[in-house]
Amino acid sequence: MSRIKSVACTVGLGLIILAGCKSFDGSGLLFLQKDAGGDRVVAGSLDTVAESARSSLTKLGFVAMTSRQGDAIRINCKTSAGSQFTLVLTREPKPGDSGLERTRVRIEWDGKSDEQTSLQVLSQVEASIRK
Repeated sequence: MSRIKSVACTVGLGLIILAGCKSFDGSGLLFLQKDAGGDRVVAGSLDTVAESARSSLTKLGFVAMTSRQGDAIRINCKTSAGSQFTLVLTREPKPGDSGLERTRVRIEWDGKSDEQTSLQVLSQVEASIRK
């Protein structure tokens, strides 16, 4: 019984620590993978992810304009407060022999970044890809 209490306390303490961490981003544990530079890697082809992301951004109320720039698709967005950012999507090499296509997603802010909006946008992109 004492061992069960110890395990429960340890797990509970771990959850409290994670919940209290300002920089903890649980979305990386799910479908999106976050690398050291803050980029996200999403399962799906570049074109599919771009269309889904543009649609999601529009549903969130952003003005979203899509353009191609070399191998990248750029979705230029404007928030209701007037801030501007660009969602940059690039094709990621397939891992090993898998047929799984992946797309790298990155947010570039014009001026001051808004972490809350960044998290909202990336979470919405994740949710739209899973549908």
